[in-house]
Amino acid sequence: MISPVRRTTIVVGDIEQSLCFYQKLLGMQVFYDQRIQAEAAAKLMGVPGAHVRLVSLQSDESVNGMVGLLTFLSPRINPRADIQKQNSNPDAALLFMADDIDVQATFERLRAAGVEIVCPPLEYTVPERGALCGFTCKDPDGLMVALMRFGSLQHTGGRAKASPIRRTTIVVADMAASLKFYRDTLGLTVFYDQNIDSEEEARLLGVPGARVRIVSLQAEDKEEGMVGLMQFINPDLNPRAQIRPLVAHPDLFLIFLTDDIESVHERMVQSGAGVKCAPIEYEIPGRGISAGLTCYDPDGILVEFTQFGPLKTHGS
Repeated sequence: MISPVRRTTIVVGDIEQSLCFYQKLLGMQVFYDQRIQAEAAAKLMGVPGAHVRLVSLQSDESVNGMVGLLTFLSPRINPRADIQKQNSNPDAALLFMADDIDVQATFERLRAAGVEIVCPPLEYTVPERGALCGFTCKDPDGLMVALMRFGSLQHTGGRAKASPIRRTTIVVADMAASLKFYRDTLGLTVFYDQNIDSEEEARLLGVPGARVRIVSLQAEDKEEGMVGLMQFINPDLNPRAQIRPLVAHPDLFLIFLTDDIESVHERMVQSGAGVKCAPIEYEIPGRGISAGLTCYDPDGILVEFTQFGPLKTHGS
C-alpha cells in the first residue's frame, strides 16, 4: 500500500548550516533544491500562505531513506529551536547504517568540525547478530543522528559518509497507539520488536540507565526507510508530550509514496486517525499532476503521502 519512508524532512532554522552537516560532513548529495509557494503545499503542511525552501538529499542514489531540509521563508517558523530550549532528551533519531562505513574516520571528521557528540564510538555485542559499533551526535537542529555498522570498531578504510537512512525512530508515548497507526492502519510490517537494556545503548541515547522497547517497521521488505518506535521503560520519558504544546506547526515529516492515496485516506478515516489535509491534487514541475494527503501520527509527527498521478475520483 505504501513505500518505505522516501524522505524524512526536518524543519530547520539555518538551512546552510544543515546542508554543511548532511552534505559536506555526511557526504549526502542534493537530489533537488526548490523554493515552493503553492496553496496545495501550504494546505498539506497546515501553514496558510507558506513559502518554503526544500532541499532533498540522498545517498547511494537511493530514492528511499532520503533527508529533507525545510526552512520556512514566510512566515518565519523554527519549531525545533523551541524544542531544544525545553528538552534535552532525544525525541527522534536518524539511524544511518552501512557495512562499509568507517565509523572511526567519520567520527573524527565530525568531531573536528565541532559537531555535538552525544556518545563517542563504542563497540558492543548484539544477541544473535554479533559485534556492533557506532556513535551518536546531534544535527544543527538537535535531532539525534546515529552512524553504525555491524563489526568491530577499527579503521576499515571504507566510506566515511552516511548511507541512506535505515530507520527514522520516534520516541513514542503509547506504543499500542503508535502500532495501531503504523502497523494496523498504514500496513507496515514488524521487522523486530525488542526490549533493550544495556549500558552501551544507554550511552548512545545519552540517557544513563535507559531501558527501552524498540519496534522497527518496514515496507516492501526493505531495510532502508524503516520506521522505528521507541518507548522509554526506565526512566519514564515522553519528550514529544512536552514538545507538542510548544509548537503550533510541524517540526518533522515522514514522506511515503502510494499508488492509491484514496484508499489510504479511507483506512485512516475508518481507524480514527486524525487527517490534517484530505487528498488534494497539485502540479509538480516536470512531474505533472500528483496528489497529497497529510495527517499527524499519535506523537505529533506530520505524515505525508504522495501519489504520482491524479486522484481516481474527485470530490473526495
